[in-house]
Amino acid sequence: MRRLPWLAAVAGLAACTSRPPQPAPPAPPDPRSGETRVRSLSPPPAGEATIETAESITPAYASADNALPEFPRYALDAGCSGGVVTVRLFVGADGNVTGSEELGPPPGGRCHAALSGAVHAAVGHWRFAPAFRVRQVPAGDGSSRLPRWEQTPIPVYLDFEFTFLVRDGRPAVEVR
Repeated sequence: MRRLPWLAAVAGLAACTSRPPQPAPPAPPDPRSGETRVRSLSPPPAGEATIETAESITPAYASADNALPEFPRYALDAGCSGGVVTVRLFVGADGNVTGSEELGPPPGGRCHAALSGAVHAAVGHWRFAPAFRVRQVPAGDGSSRLPRWEQTPIPVYLDFEFTFLVRDGRPAVEVR
């Protein structure tokens, strides 16, 4: 009976020192699908390539308070029946949107200009939980074999596609 607490302690130590499972890399998104993509805008620190590390990026998560753009009333009154606006949002290390740009050649016309303006006005107020670079680094003092984990907030960009449409006589906006 005295061996059970000792075995439990060894099993607990083994669980604490085991390496966490590494997720499989995601398949690259189809550029036509409108999926949200994340890319770090800051390079890794100098000298990092010489240190053996395990690294991952945690994505930025949108706040539930982010409001979709509204279909502009004046655009509806002018006969606009819909359109698509694709934007890239630049999200700072603090989770705030630092800029946006339209992707692809913008279609001409007043309708698109009205829809694009509504998108840029709305997403300028969006907030995100910041993205992080998570790195596993060796213990600094050499006395321990246990690695350390470092988390650094990083700027990223995210792509969104907004579809404006009129469904059953009512304006709607969808995002992907």
